[in-house]
Parts: sequence; structure tokens; C-alpha cells
Amino acid sequence: MPLTVRQLAARADLRLRVVAGEAGLDRAISWVHSSEVGDPTPWLEAGAFLLTTATGHREPGRLADLARRLVAIDAAGIGLAVGVAFDKVPAELREAADAASICVVEVPYETPFVAISQAVAGRIAEERQATLQRALRAHHLLTRAALEQGAVRGVPSVLARTLGGWAAIVGRDGRPLSVSPPAAAAEAEARVPEVRRALGRGIRSLASSEPSGQLVGQALGVRGAEHGHLVVYRDHALEGPEQAVVAAAASLVTYELEHARIAAARASRVDEPILRELLRDGLDAGAAARHVRSWGLDPADLAVLAVVPAPGEADGLLDRVRAALGAAGARAVATTDARRRVLVLASDADTACAALADATLPGWVGVGAPAAAGALAPSRRQAEQAAHIGSQEDRRIARIEDFDGMSLLLAPGGDVGADVLVRRLLHPLLEVERDRGIPLIESLREFLDHNGSWGEASAALGVHRHTLRARMDTVERVLGRSLDSSYLRLELSLALRAHSLATDAG
Repeated sequence: MPLTVRQLAARADLRLRVVAGEAGLDRAISWVHSSEVGDPTPWLEAGAFLLTTATGHREPGRLADLARRLVAIDAAGIGLAVGVAFDKVPAELREAADAASICVVEVPYETPFVAISQAVAGRIAEERQATLQRALRAHHLLTRAALEQGAVRGVPSVLARTLGGWAAIVGRDGRPLSVSPPAAAAEAEARVPEVRRALGRGIRSLASSEPSGQLVGQALGVRGAEHGHLVVYRDHALEGPEQAVVAAAASLVTYELEHARIAAARASRVDEPILRELLRDGLDAGAAARHVRSWGLDPADLAVLAVVPAPGEADGLLDRVRAALGAAGARAVATTDARRRVLVLASDADTACAALADATLPGWVGVGAPAAAGALAPSRRQAEQAAHIGSQEDRRIARIEDFDGMSLLLAPGGDVGADVLVRRLLHPLLEVERDRGIPLIESLREFLDHNGSWGEASAALGVHRHTLRARMDTVERVLGRSLDSSYLRLELSLALRAHSLATDAG
């Protein structure tokens, strides 16, 4: 923060004394000037602190006029040396200063003006060095936030934290995409029209100072592809290095949004009939690889994602999926099938999956196993089945590897063995059985063999049905899934059969 008159007057080594205008003690000092001319204001700037011996103002009334002129240019205050023209600060000057709320400081004869100038210059140098250090740290934090969170999400938080005030990314439609701190959302939205008007005439940046602070705006995008604006506000003006931080932040956001625009454009240009044929393995491997490369994807590193819409939510779902993938910069293309499901072919399934999760789509996302161009049909079927199971178990994102039974049934060439089901589903239950002495496996087998009938299963076990319910509740807690799911029952039936075969063979 800039040095204030209060802080300067508090320097014990300078022996200054505030004698009038205490309401102006918190004015910031931009520099110190000494002058004896009758009206020095043409050579002064806002924030100037004037030092004078008053040899050019020997009439007290002229000193009072000087105070009023200094207020008109928003000067910080006056330092009057006593023991030269006046033995003490004249009453006329004190009265004028109190009325105008400009601080008057009495400078003892023994305190040289140069000592005051050096004190202010030293503080300004310290402030500039601190500002530069904060700016350098902010550059590092901006880059890290852009890599870890994405620029749109991470940049406002870094700017608000390092510069103070609030920061917002505003889209082309004028709506804030992200604001930090969140409590400033209403204020940010209220300032958007002002920024859009100022930057809507080919101007790329704005710095508007006002009594309460400074509003800074940066246009986002490149010529012909505008993406919105970066808006920053705080209660005092930004220094040069801080302005550079805002410009760098705008560049990071522009890069991310432009990259997303290009990705979305690529996704919208994809030949959908070719993509659908490729997902059915209707093309030979060479042709499939050529098409995949033309879409910017890696033919050897692919996976299929399927989005099953919630009832009545199929309209516009493809556009929402493409927008989410584009915003995340995901390397992916999308189309729809005859059942209005959205099918996504991605080279980076994790990024695509995260993008769709963040978009809170009205539906369920299934993720198939990795595959290569020319052999995508199994991954597509797995993704569709995983999404369907997710809709039954209320999982917004479901990966085929989470469902070993489906992997066993749908894996090409029988790559998944039944022992995987045993390890994942039965081993945790066996551990609880050993630790707590509860016959979970036997109880589960009877429950499934009697098609979930509590009465028949409990009779076969010779226990009360409440006891059986308690055991099945334990099974659900251990597995983290509901036995109401027909897919979980299928997997458990397969696992129990495999376990029995292995036990009999042993």
C-alpha cells in the first residue's frame, strides 16, 4: 500500500507534528515536492506532499489560499517548516486545512526537507520492490492455476488473492463465467455493461480510476474471435507490474478459450456418418486410423464414452456435450446414435470424462475400455452398458472397469477372468466374515438363489428375516453398492459360482 500522511508523520526520526486537517491523514503520498513560489499547483500532481518554508507566502491568508488550491488538485498534504517565515503554523492555514480536510504537518527547523524526501523515496522504492515480487509470484501462481484448474476457473482466484479486490471472467453474452471471491458476483455482474461498452469499440484494455478504486478490463480473444472480458477491481490503483499480471492472466484465459473454440469447431466439423461407421468397426484399420488422425486424435489411444439422456432430455444434448468437451480442450469428437444417445470418441478419456462430469449433463456417462482405431466396437458396447448401469444405480459417471461382470461378458477375446470378480466382490466380504464371524457368503448365496425373497432365504438359512436383512446391509456397506441393482446381482452370482468351482477343485 502507498505511504500515507499518517505513516510519514509517525516517523520519530523526522519529529513531525500534525497541527490541522486530521481528516486527511490517510491520503496516499505519491511524491514530495518543495516549493516557495506563490502557486506551485501547475507543477504538482495528485498525491503530492508539498514542503515549504513559506518565504513566498509571508501573509497567512496566502497560505490559506495555497491549502485550498492544493485540495483542488487532490494533493496529499502540506509540510510547513517553522522558524523561517513563521514561528508556528498560522491559524488561518489551520482553519482552511480543517475545512478542506487537507493535513498540515509542522516541520521543525532542525529537520531538513531532504530527510523527508528520502523517507518518502525509500518507502516508495520498498513498495515498488514488494509490488514486483508479488507480480512475479502472481505470474507463477497463474501458470500453475491454469495447468491444474484451467484458466477460466483458476485465474480469478489467483488475481483476487494476489492483487486484492475481485476478479471475474465474463463470457461473450455478458454473463460471468467465474468470479472470485464468490461474494463479489453481484458487483461484478453490475460492472459488466460498463466494461463491455468501453471495450466494444476495438479497444483491448481499460483502466478506469474512480474515487472508490480502479476498474480494469481486458478483452479476451483474438481479432475475429472474441470470447469475453477479464474484469478486475480493487480499492486503489494497480501499479505497472500488477497491470502486467492482469495482461498475462488475460493471455492465459484467451489461450484456453481459443483452444476450446478450435476443439469445438473440429468436433462440429466431424463427418458424423463416418464416425458412426467407425464406432461399429465398419471401416478397415487403415481407413479408421486416417479419419481419426484428421480429427486430431491418436489412433492408438482411444476410448468411447456414451451419454444416455435422462427422460425428455435428449434435445440439445449433443451440443451441450460438444460445448463441455470444447471448453475443457478435450481431444474428442461426438455424434448421436439411433437411440439418441451421444457417443464420444476421445484420445484423452480422463479429460473428456472430467469435462462431462463438470458440465452436470442431464443423463449418465459410461466409459469403455481403451481401444485402437479399427477395433472400437467393444469399447462402444462397454460404454453403452456402463452408462445404462449407471442410470440404474444413479452413477453419473460409470466406467466399465467398475463392473467386472460386464467386462467379463463384453471383453474382446475373453480378456477378463472370473477370478477378477471373486477378488473384487467376494474377498472383501470374506475378510469381514473372518473378522466378525458373520456368514456373509452363505447368506448372500441363499438370498440370490431365492431371487431376493427374504422369507424363503431366511427359512433356508434357519434365521429370522431381520437377521438376513442385517447381513445384506453389511454386504451393501462393504461393496458400496445396492443389491437392488440387477447388475450387481449378476456379478455376485458369477463370482459365487466361480468361487464354488474353485473351492470344489481345491
